[in-house]
Amino acid sequence: MKERYRALPADLLQDANQFVPPALFSRAASLTFSLSASRAGRPAWNLVVSNVPGPQIPLYLAGARMESHYPISVITDAMGLNITVMSYCGHLDFGIVADREQMPDVWSLIGWLGEALEELRPPTRPQAAPKVANMPTDG
Repeated sequence: MKERYRALPADLLQDANQFVPPALFSRAASLTFSLSASRAGRPAWNLVVSNVPGPQIPLYLAGARMESHYPISVITDAMGLNITVMSYCGHLDFGIVADREQMPDVWSLIGWLGEALEELRPPTRPQAAPKVANMPTDG
């Protein structure tokens, strides 16, 4: 699926977020998942991970700046976990939705996610000690 839709430009996905009403998108996603489940009696997957390119400029509402954008997605019958990542102003925001019966320890997953992101952080360079100029001595 990833290879098939890779040709879609990121701007197209960003623009779709502007005009597709969330209720319509939610119904389309639910229909897609239920059709998949009806063929085999269970879904072909139990985990969905998606990344959505978001705006890289600050957004405002009534003069207040939006600081973060935490995406929310859906899970359907027999689906255990949905992780959605959305970029906004140079950082990533994560939305995690889980079926508590299939994943009762979702808070552990959130902790592990934090640890994994720290592993990806580039190491910081040690700062060099400031150079001290040689002072002439009376002699």
